[in-house]
Amino acid sequence: METPVAQIGAPARDVSPGELFRFARNVEYQTRTAITSSRLWEMERVLGHGSYGLTMLLRDRDPLTLRNHRRVVLKRALVPEVGVDDFVREAAALEDLRGHSHISQLIAWTRNTRQFQRTGRGQRIRQVFRRLLGAVGRNPPEAIFRALGNIAGPAILSEYQPNGNLANIMLLQYEHNIIFPNRLLWGFYHCMVSACVAMTYRKDGPIGGPLVLERLRGARPHYRLLHNDIAGRNIMLGNTEPTVRVHRALPKLVLIDFGLSQRAPPGNERYAEADNLTAQMLMLINPRRLENGQAALEPVQWGGFLTLASGILDEAQFPTLDPELRQLLAESFRCTADYQPERRPSLAETYLRTRRGTRKGPSEYPYQLRLFERDDSLRALLDAILYDVNHNRDEWSY
Repeated sequence: METPVAQIGAPARDVSPGELFRFARNVEYQTRTAITSSRLWEMERVLGHGSYGLTMLLRDRDPLTLRNHRRVVLKRALVPEVGVDDFVREAAALEDLRGHSHISQLIAWTRNTRQFQRTGRGQRIRQVFRRLLGAVGRNPPEAIFRALGNIAGPAILSEYQPNGNLANIMLLQYEHNIIFPNRLLWGFYHCMVSACVAMTYRKDGPIGGPLVLERLRGARPHYRLLHNDIAGRNIMLGNTEPTVRVHRALPKLVLIDFGLSQRAPPGNERYAEADNLTAQMLMLINPRRLENGQAALEPVQWGGFLTLASGILDEAQFPTLDPELRQLLAESFRCTADYQPERRPSLAETYLRTRRGTRKGPSEYPYQLRLFERDDSLRALLDAILYDVNHNRDEWSY
């Protein structure tokens, strides 16, 4: 199902933050009650909510403890009749991009869970039979929609990423004044760029199929997808992947939440690519850059051109930063005196340069930085900011 070329939808009416919170609480209560009665799945916690949807973490039950529990993310609309277009748009984009390694993986979706409602004499027998199958591993996530059959509204099921989002990492970095190693910065940057590459062509992978690292589009038709909401809260951290070189020492980043995505009109391919590249990397290098307000966004002369990347250019302030990474980011924010982008690297060039950066080993850095860039140093840092941190707080506790 191809994402239509369309404008971003707007809510049917203005909703106050207090109303949104009440809607979210109501959806959480409805869902928890319905899921509990199914006896096949259980709701662990709320992950978050926005203007249109509430995301929740669900875990399948295994009464015989024969296998590991599977966790999935359920997203439901706060109001059944509002934001349906966002759900359809997100599901369509995720279907087209399924199989890309750095994109959230869609399991299933529906416009209205009420279509899964079942009644009749055989309902009780079917429920018992499904519970028996669930105990031995045949409990597909789509069974969640049947549990929600008495509740109207759209829903999306997607794979769960266990290590929180990039915004949490940035907050810890800010609070503890952490300097990230270059190998982590290159790895995260390449993940973000790879997600942008994914949005240039359809993958149409099968449900549960293998994930494939993104490659430059080549001769394939351009997908022209704009995410429109790339931010730390929508970049999730997965696990390391021992068989994938670029993810062997670092967790993979995965882009989620395509509810505001849209297709750019034909002829706007370069605009779509540039719009998806964001300033997240500047924050990872200098998390305090926004403390300076608008001054941090003023064009500065550097290296023979104007750039908006002023927050990372001072070599005395950031002596450990790889000069190649500083150069790439400065060029990526090159601009005119009136802030207009000018002669910035293309997505393809950025992809190749970040991939080259991920292949640099500790020995390729100055002697005084090699200990900082070693695998054991990376693991110790990740333990401190990722693996030993509680990412399981309920949204209501914020």
